[in-house]
Amino acid sequence: MNSEKRRENVIIAVLVGVSVCLFLMSLTVFKEEGFRADLDYLLFLQGVRDRAGSVINHIFVGITDLGSVYPTLVILAIVYFGIDPELGQKMIRVVGTSFMINGMMKLSVCAFRPWVRDTSIVPLQKATGYSFPSGHTSNAVGVYGTVGLEYKDKKKWLAAAMFVLIILIGFSRNYVGAHTPQDVLVGFCSSAVGLLFIKKFERFEHTGEKRRKVWIFLGMTVVVSIISIIYYELKSYPVPPVVNGETLADTAELVLDSYEAIGIWIGVAAVAVLHEYKPGCRTEGVSVGKRILRIVLGLLILLALRKLLVIPFGLILPKRFMKVAVNFLLIFVGFGVYSSVVNELRGRG
Repeated sequence: MNSEKRRENVIIAVLVGVSVCLFLMSLTVFKEEGFRADLDYLLFLQGVRDRAGSVINHIFVGITDLGSVYPTLVILAIVYFGIDPELGQKMIRVVGTSFMINGMMKLSVCAFRPWVRDTSIVPLQKATGYSFPSGHTSNAVGVYGTVGLEYKDKKKWLAAAMFVLIILIGFSRNYVGAHTPQDVLVGFCSSAVGLLFIKKFERFEHTGEKRRKVWIFLGMTVVVSIISIIYYELKSYPVPPVVNGETLADTAELVLDSYEAIGIWIGVAAVAVLHEYKPGCRTEGVSVGKRILRIVLGLLILLALRKLLVIPFGLILPKRFMKVAVNFLLIFVGFGVYSSVVNELRGRG
């Protein structure tokens, strides 16, 4: 084993250790009624916000939005269809895997958002789902961390910029009052584990018959997803607090992010299988104008799928399973089928 792989294994062990430790504390210590250190920190930041003024606050809202769904889709589309399809494939794999890990932990801990735990916390920006761990931070590591890891030797300034951006997005989740520090730290660590896991899997994937190994990855995602759904369906969920006769959260809505993650993860694995039979688009020798056209069309398809598929599936499926179906097709059609069609048309041209 070379020094890089040993270092990688040590990093994974540390990240897993931190994640497991904080996960267990989130099931015990952090849920104790007297524990308020995290909330007091958010209230301190809330005081800072009140004094900082609207310009600074809008800057942090802008930073935090860089980890949300639509910016993530835009960046993935730009890289996948217009810059470097192989890097784009890595990015969606890491994002899908990180999102799945995040979703499993969310519905295991079931931590309410800070403003549900303490109504004196007034966030600059509210969010969906349970609080632990931070999905925005996971997305940031998946998108920007993959870019940073890819260019850590070739463009150190870019890798450093990506790392700084991840830290800023993580801190912004505390600053806007959407997450506690432990949410952000575990969001970072668990997604970094997903990033390194995908890196290891891709090394394994490229030794021997790749087609068989992408089927193994798809099979693994389906099995884990089915087990997760059974777990989500059978487990009990805490009753949200009630203040002045008003329930501060809706359990049926809080679980949706985790079901969404299942669809995304299976979609990512299915895209890898599809591209073994119908290769995706390439960028070599493609003009800038055609790359921009690919990106624009890809984004329009992704946005249309995200908005329009909700209608038919919403009529026939419960909302949580609608989320699985819609997000699977969003990834599979948007990044898989569309990319293969672009490649096919280029070959005919």
